[in-house]
Amino acid sequence: MKSWPTNCSMVCGDLYFNANTDLTEDQLRTYFAKQNKFKGMLKFEHTQFTSLTFLSRYLQFSSAGILIAHNPKLTNISYVYGWWSGLPSIWSVYNNSKLSVDILCRRINGGHDVYIDLNAYGNLDDCGCKSIRIDQNSIHAYPNCTSIHGGPNSGLKITNVSDFTSLKPLSQLKTLNGMLEIYETDLPNISFLGNLKSLLGTPRLEFSYTQFNTTSIHDNPKLKKLGLESLKNFTPLDTKLGVYIANNHPEFCLTTSELQLFARTNVQIYGLEAKICKDLFRKDGQKTCIFKDLSMLDPMCQHIIGDVLINATNEEYVLNLKNTKVIYGLLVVKSTAKLENLDFLENLEQIVSLENSTSPIIQLSSNKLLQNVNFPKIKTPLFSPKNNHYIEIVDNKQEIIYSQMSCFKLQNLTYSVVIYNKQPCKSLPDVPETTTNTVYLPETTTTIAVDTETVTIEIAVTTTTNYNNRLNLIPIIVQIILRLL
Repeated sequence: MKSWPTNCSMVCGDLYFNANTDLTEDQLRTYFAKQNKFKGMLKFEHTQFTSLTFLSRYLQFSSAGILIAHNPKLTNISYVYGWWSGLPSIWSVYNNSKLSVDILCRRINGGHDVYIDLNAYGNLDDCGCKSIRIDQNSIHAYPNCTSIHGGPNSGLKITNVSDFTSLKPLSQLKTLNGMLEIYETDLPNISFLGNLKSLLGTPRLEFSYTQFNTTSIHDNPKLKKLGLESLKNFTPLDTKLGVYIANNHPEFCLTTSELQLFARTNVQIYGLEAKICKDLFRKDGQKTCIFKDLSMLDPMCQHIIGDVLINATNEEYVLNLKNTKVIYGLLVVKSTAKLENLDFLENLEQIVSLENSTSPIIQLSSNKLLQNVNFPKIKTPLFSPKNNHYIEIVDNKQEIIYSQMSCFKLQNLTYSVVIYNKQPCKSLPDVPETTTNTVYLPETTTTIAVDTETVTIEIAVTTTTNYNNRLNLIPIIVQIILRLL
């Protein structure tokens, strides 16, 4: 240290303090008081320090991280509150018997530095149920939380574990507010979180880092499924939640309940490598079927796995879809001869597709009589890993959409993009819809619809009327015309 410059403001490299450090804190302060930037690993292990105040109160880290471990006399890390990181890094603080890390926990959970991933356990006071990071060394210190309240880059993180039974204490967890990240484990599933009912995001910061408001499950080579059948609420507090599930077992799959939850919440997909589990059991008891052919479909099916194809050969069986709530695949209505509307899908709430292609999730093409398209119960965007939430309507004989207004109306009703004859809504003719005034006549004999713009009259008979009744309408029609003129 004798050759260390006393005016050094930035250190490039790793800096270790350990049991062999023979300088006092006052002596070290002479060398490090002016340092304000650090590029490398800063490590304090097995020292006799009581505090870290010999370093600068304001210290910026550009890489690596911090390790503060096994320091039996350390009690003061107040200066760490002013340290911050410009890149993602892990700050490990563990097994310091006299140290309270509460000040650091409050900094991380308060969103003061979203890049710091805190790993704290085995100290005098840790973060409790505010920020949990579990690996094979720290699982013994897990505080048996029923709820965890994390920050922008904290919550529950699990890595480097293979013993499923050691995670049993996590079965008590019911609410997680913050990130969920499970990575680089040998776990076959995460059913130890089987009682988790609510997975919530964190409040949006003034500077929004949405990549941290994420459920991230990746690089687990033995993971074949989640096992989160009790999860009911997957809801951001004031911003969209993200999902990243990738690089797990090649046969990794999501159940219909899990997919339905993701779709209903309208999560942001950053990556989703999964199949649909063929298990037809659902905890809510709703009937699930695998689609083979419409003619063979049980009319009581509420959840259908597979692409639903309706064409001229099976359109007579469309009422088999009358109870369908969710389709896990594409919906294709093509080349039908008699189908005039989609009223048989009146109970359809969502369509979920795990196709990695950019194909439209709903395709309506080359139908002879189809004219009325409506999905009254769809309340969230169509769901796919590619976020291709769009409906394609093309080459149908009847005019299904005739203006921008009707196109945008369908978009708004389905929360999805509509492409009509290969054009987006904004490219369609801007033709206003006609305003119709309806007059209901006495004795419910008929209804007269008067177009106030063109002054034409349409007569729609609602009950059986004879010739004399129709003649009696003439004076009324004349009065309406005179009034309009």
